[in-house]
Amino acid sequence: MQFSVLPRRGAACRASSSSKCQVRTARSSRTAVCRASASAPAQAAAAVDAAAFETFLLDTQKQILAEAEKLDGSGQKFVTDRWERPNDTGYGITCVLEGGDLLEKAAANISIIRGTLSAQRAQAMSSRGRSQIDPAGGQPYSAAALSLVFHAAHPLVPTLRADVRLFQVAGCSWFGGGCDLTPSYLFEDDAAEFHGYWKGVCDKYSPGLYAEHKAWCDKYFYIPARKEHRGIGGLFFDDLDAAGAAFDVQAYTENVARGILPSWTAIAQRRRTQQFTEAQRNWQLLRRGRYLEFNLLYDRGVKFGLDGGRVESIMVSAPPLIAWKYNVVPEQGSDEERLVKVLTVNNRSYRVIKQLGEGGYAFVYLAKELPTSERPSAPSDAVAIKKIIAASGEKLSAARKEVEVLRALSHVHCLHLLDHAINPCSSSSSLAYNVLLVFPAYEDGTLADELERLAAAGRQLSSHQVLDIFRQICAGVAHMHSRGYAHMDIKPHNVLIRRPRSSSSRAQRQQQQQLPRPPSALQMVMTAAGRGAAAAAGDDDGDGDGADEQRGLAGDVEAGRSLVVRGYEAVLTDFGSARSIPIHIDSRAAALTVKEDAEAHCTATFRAPELFDVPSHCTLDGCLDVWALGCTLYAMMYGASPFQQAVDQGASLALAVMNCRIPWPKPPAPRYPQELHSLVGLCLAAEARQRPTVLQLLQRVQELLSAGLPDAS
Repeated sequence: MQFSVLPRRGAACRASSSSKCQVRTARSSRTAVCRASASAPAQAAAAVDAAAFETFLLDTQKQILAEAEKLDGSGQKFVTDRWERPNDTGYGITCVLEGGDLLEKAAANISIIRGTLSAQRAQAMSSRGRSQIDPAGGQPYSAAALSLVFHAAHPLVPTLRADVRLFQVAGCSWFGGGCDLTPSYLFEDDAAEFHGYWKGVCDKYSPGLYAEHKAWCDKYFYIPARKEHRGIGGLFFDDLDAAGAAFDVQAYTENVARGILPSWTAIAQRRRTQQFTEAQRNWQLLRRGRYLEFNLLYDRGVKFGLDGGRVESIMVSAPPLIAWKYNVVPEQGSDEERLVKVLTVNNRSYRVIKQLGEGGYAFVYLAKELPTSERPSAPSDAVAIKKIIAASGEKLSAARKEVEVLRALSHVHCLHLLDHAINPCSSSSSLAYNVLLVFPAYEDGTLADELERLAAAGRQLSSHQVLDIFRQICAGVAHMHSRGYAHMDIKPHNVLIRRPRSSSSRAQRQQQQQLPRPPSALQMVMTAAGRGAAAAAGDDDGDGDGADEQRGLAGDVEAGRSLVVRGYEAVLTDFGSARSIPIHIDSRAAALTVKEDAEAHCTATFRAPELFDVPSHCTLDGCLDVWALGCTLYAMMYGASPFQQAVDQGASLALAVMNCRIPWPKPPAPRYPQELHSLVGLCLAAEARQRPTVLQLLQRVQELLSAGLPDAS
């Protein structure tokens, strides 16, 4: 499709202090696109040369055309249609190949646009956080984009869509783009290969970049009317400010353009040699219907282009042939049903209701168990099934470790593993495995989702809700520590929530899921790994006032004597980063190993300072999680980690963390009570040994809940 300016998904224009583009960061999980590791300091952004980027697009288009013709192999050539916009306001080059052996229809387009923003477009852009744009319109702008779509003649070869773009107005330059795959049949090794390729590209710029842009893609390419995603995702990004990011945005965008064909070519070559049936071809045409539904109903690029754009170049992305059929239900047990409907775990079949998300090597589905002759009365509650594609021995070991941690946990505030299976991947090599994990479903999403929803509605959590959710998270973390594990990646994205419901619902669900009773606070203390109960209570012999206080708290928890009115339910999730504690480090090599592991698995803006510069001789323990709890508490109040601001401003994240600079809001911005600020400060002590234990945090939270606090004002 033609150049598109898509609504932003998160931070407003991030600019350096010398730029006129500097604005406040919005509350969104996607502000973390600039979450660079401390070892990769922000680079000074040079001014964007629009002419040079235009030349790059033209050269890239030529290279793609040549490589695609060679790949197709039929002798068919791209037809080139160069068109001019009136009054010297730009031009386009639309190139289309039709009727090839591999490529039934392929298009690769260039759009170069210069013009003046209309009031309608200006209002849409300014409402997305681009404060530099006058809603009244009238500002000159320029845009340059390369977009392509390849529809294959073979039903086992997935459709490829990609674009890169630059938009300039009011002295600011924003980059966008992405690449995604839409298969008619799911080959798990193809999906793993495609996502693995793009993760490799992203990791060169920031460890967290792939996860952010993958999630962005999943959210964008979704068909609400069907309640399903279009395809298996890939990358999507928009409004990346060239001046304010902590990495080279232009270089990243250009590398995305260079990687479009390499990410797809091996998959296409592998599948085009397989035989296919007429039924598979018909299924492909039906799935193309979903593709076109999204383009016509939801794609903002199409809508933007059709508002005064060139219709032929906009609609060139449409598939050449397509089919709709009323109420299509794939045949039971077919590959088509396997793609969209059913997963089997230990002889239990689950019908997939919808896909909740996906990552580089994992998919998460909402599903319900199907009755069988052996189990005629399957539970009616929905479950969440996480499907990990372990395409190597290393990934299989990591998945087994996650299962080990999950099986060791039995607490109401740690996500409960209902069932799991590890099976060889039928469509891949013997080295690949499918790891299926079954959990209770939390359809309200994550704490990060809830904070974003509240912010969009101009609301925020009450002080009581903040404390109650934090209490539940701390209880789950304390249980992990008692079992000898640190979570290592605590953040709002890794906390699942249920919104307030009737008080009886929690007990009913716990009975249905046969969850064990959560251990008391006293049991946590008696079995805690690392530091003992006496040290946690500040009493050397373990028999003084500190122990008495802990027993009192334990009795309240055990007996259910809580003054807290039940509201949100919260559970810890995503234990793939969990590590055994204590971690003893006795050499520089061991310290570097821990540091590299943290960079790969711990979100940078929630990472403790001792993980940025790991000492050669030290012991790390649950204090790592206490730091992340402090960052999470701050995010519950103010929408992001206290150290996200340093990233957004292009400052050193490591320096901000190690100096413990906490940017508290200043009047007239609403502020939560000082008691909550002090609680954050306790967790964010630079010296690990000065931080409280999780049990001490729980005690303080219970005191504040009992006392009651005013809301933010």
